[in-house]
Amino acid sequence: MIMKYLDYIYYRVTKAYIKTRGESGITGILSVSLIVIFYIFDIFSIIHYTFLSEKIGNNYLESAKIFGYIFAFIILIVFYFRYREKYKKLELRWGKETKKQRLGRGVLVIISLIFPIIFLILYLNIFRFWSVCG
Repeated sequence: MIMKYLDYIYYRVTKAYIKTRGESGITGILSVSLIVIFYIFDIFSIIHYTFLSEKIGNNYLESAKIFGYIFAFIILIVFYFRYREKYKKLELRWGKETKKQRLGRGVLVIISLIFPIIFLILYLNIFRFWSVCG
């Protein structure tokens, strides 16, 4: 189910940029990769700031950054191989959407693109506020 949803996000982003970027779909691949990376980063941030920061401190953050960069690169490579040359196949699946379907799903795509970033910003600011006040 999640992969089908990510397929749709790739399709819509690639379709939006097809005239300027071509059918290679690199913009769609980057978008899907960033969504997944940000959701994973959100989960790790919640775990760190909620459960770990007081117990073990921030000593491991430097090695976590290196691990994060490697993990992000692996995600990018995985999605590159998943989506290369796949736009035409996805267009056959979703190319005949009605205007209402396209609009509704388009709103979900936009929410999916901005939610993990907004959530992280809000969560970290709220956590800092409570850690200063508490």
